[in-house]
Amino acid sequence: MEECLILIGGFVLGWIVREWLALYRMHQMVDQFEIHVKEQIETELENMIPITIEEHADGFYVYQKDEGVFMAQGKDRKELEINLERRYPGKKFAAQTSNLQEVGFK
Repeated sequence: MEECLILIGGFVLGWIVREWLALYRMHQMVDQFEIHVKEQIETELENMIPITIEEHADGFYVYQKDEGVFMAQGKDRKELEINLERRYPGKKFAAQTSNLQEVGFK
């Protein structure tokens, strides 16, 4: 009878320790994943330039949103994207949805 109680107690204790270790490992994995995601977001933000697009009679003009610096121009969206990529290789551009709708790009 005592051996049976010792066996059951050992089983329960082992189960509790296994659960604790599984939770500990899961928390480690979540922490590592959060760090990885934060690094990716920071990298994306470093490569992203906020822009404003203006439509004029002869085409579209892109300006850096914060400073108003001219960046590129094009007669249509395709040409504008090509010119931006040429002048700023590896960069991504972000315009507000309202601005895209205003110039007819969305």
